[in-house]
Amino acid sequence: MTDLQNLDNITESWESAGFDYSEDTLRKIFTKLRLNEELTEKAIEDYHSYREAELSTVFGLLSADDLRDFKGEPLIKLHRAMELASGVDIIESIFREYLYYVDAKQEIAKTYQETGSWKETYYNSYDEDSEAFIDLIEAEYKTTIKDVKHLQKLTGITTLRYWDEDKEEYREAETEKEAKEIAKKELERTLLSAREQKYKRALRGALRQGAKYKELLEMDPKKYNLPDSWIKREQYNSIIETISIELSLDSSSLILVIRPGLRAIAEELEAPYSVILDSYYYYKNKYEKE
Repeated sequence: MTDLQNLDNITESWESAGFDYSEDTLRKIFTKLRLNEELTEKAIEDYHSYREAELSTVFGLLSADDLRDFKGEPLIKLHRAMELASGVDIIESIFREYLYYVDAKQEIAKTYQETGSWKETYYNSYDEDSEAFIDLIEAEYKTTIKDVKHLQKLTGITTLRYWDEDKEEYREAETEKEAKEIAKKELERTLLSAREQKYKRALRGALRQGAKYKELLEMDPKKYNLPDSWIKREQYNSIIETISIELSLDSSSLILVIRPGLRAIAEELEAPYSVILDSYYYYKNKYEKE
C-alpha cells in the first residue's frame, strides 16, 4: 500500500519548472508510488508527452503491463493527500489532470487484459477517456494511429452495437452493414476526440505560459492529426473556449470582481476586442444552442 502518512519528503519542497513540476519533483512522486527506476523514468516521459500534448512518441508511453505496476492507493487519492500535506492548491494543475488520465488508462488496460478484446474494452470505457483509450492502443502496438482504418486494423473492431439512450444499454444492430457503419462512425468520433483533447491542452498550456492570440492561431491543429473539416469548424471555437476557461470569463462567481476588464484582457492578449467578447459569451451561446 502506498504510504500516505509519510509525504513530507515529497512535499517539503515544490520545485517549479515554469508552470509545472521539475523532473526531480516528479521523480520523487513516482518513486513514492514505489515504481522501480526504469518505470519511474518512463512515467516521467509519459507525463511530459501528456503535458506537451504530443502525439504518441510510442516508446515513451506507458503500456498496459506498465500500468499494472502502479500499485497502492489510487493516484487521485495520493495527489489529494499531497495537497493536504503541503498546503499547496494544485487542484487545477495539468499534473492532476494527468493523474485522472493515468487512472483511466489503468482501468482500460485492466479491462483489456481481462477480456483480451478491444471491442469489449471499448464498450466499458467512457467518452471522456478517448485520449487514454487511443494512447494505450498506440503504446501496445508501438505505432501512431493514422486514421480510422488503421485503428480498426489494430483493434479488430469492424462492427459495434449501438447505444440505446432510452434503455441505457448497448443493443445489436439490425444488419451487419449497419453494425459496420456504427463501428466506423464511433471509432472516428473516438479518434477525433482524442486528438482534439491534445490540441486543446496545448492551447491551454501555451496561454498559461503567456502566449498571445496570434500565437494561439499559429498553433496548427494538423500537428495533432485533426482534419481540415474540423479545423474549419472548430479551431476558432477551441481558442475562444480556452480563453474563456483559462481567464474565467465564463464564471459568475466572485472572480468576476477581481479579474481585469474585457478590454484590458484584449490588450494583454493582443487580440481583437470581438474575440474576447466571443470568449465571454462562449458558454452562454453554447448552452442556448443545446
